[in-house]
Amino acid sequence: MSEPSPYPSRRWVSLIKEFQSFGGTAINVIQREGEFGLGLFPIDPSKPVELRAPKNLLVPTDNIILKNGNIAIKNDEKFPPGYANWYERFQSDFSWGAEAKHSIQSFEEGLRSLPKDCLLLLEKFGFYVSSDRYPQGKEVDAIFQRFIKTRQINWQGNTYLMPIIELINHSPRRQSWGVSDNGIHIKGQFDGEMLVRYSIADPLIRLIQYGFNCREPMCFSINQKLIHNGRTVLVRGGINYEVLKPFKIEIRKNKYILNNPILSHSLNPKLPRKIFRESLKDYNWIDADELFEEIHMRNNIALIKILKSIHSTHGSVCSQLTNACLDQLEILRHRY
Repeated sequence: MSEPSPYPSRRWVSLIKEFQSFGGTAINVIQREGEFGLGLFPIDPSKPVELRAPKNLLVPTDNIILKNGNIAIKNDEKFPPGYANWYERFQSDFSWGAEAKHSIQSFEEGLRSLPKDCLLLLEKFGFYVSSDRYPQGKEVDAIFQRFIKTRQINWQGNTYLMPIIELINHSPRRQSWGVSDNGIHIKGQFDGEMLVRYSIADPLIRLIQYGFNCREPMCFSINQKLIHNGRTVLVRGGINYEVLKPFKIEIRKNKYILNNPILSHSLNPKLPRKIFRESLKDYNWIDADELFEEIHMRNNIALIKILKSIHSTHGSVCSQLTNACLDQLEILRHRY
């Protein structure tokens, strides 16, 4: 296999020059194939990279449509003249049309093809409902919506797509984008591929939401129901984005709902139990350590059930799911 060319193509050079003419910044950057698929790399690793998408070039997610199979801006009145045409070419040649549409479709079809027992478990534990996410007869729109959700950023109370910047791949060990009142930016020196941290997640949530495996440093709980000291406790699974703060507790019809508790953190093993105790300190009937251990145990059992449900099943998505469950089990071990 030949090495990728370190020099940008004419098509890429033209795209970047037009982006700069609209007020965007893209210095010393090229798109090419890497470990994580198509991504952004420095043209000259000895020099810094700078990317900036100013606020007038960010595209609200409610202002994009599918037109003849391509992503287009619905209303271009607030954008510079010619920007809508440039954006459609950018999506067709380097983002949606280059790799994203096909990879999302393959992943969604792979998920839907998993054994029935596995799909029921994923639904029970709060990860995935096939009929809601990829309804038959509406596959194209479902793929389009997955594309938006995996590339959007929350900025000033709305969600946007970031031209050029959306091509950067994820790493939980890198900093996130720079966000200011003027737009989104990234600046720095990179030895290899440019990577940013998209968001907080754990291995299984990252896979189901984004379609790729990643050894995230933390793990959150699944959905579950249990009895603790004679009272019903419901654990609502998913991500607590304010991971350093106590999680929220709701009381409904004598049921105690724990919202998105973090269970393990490979970089800070003491943190999850500390937060769990702090969150439950006002409930004298709860033995926080005992409940924490039971929730932990149930998460381990759930992951093993998922693995058993896909035993002897083949396919790329099955392999990805296996790896995510194994990564999750490994991270669950990191606790004091």
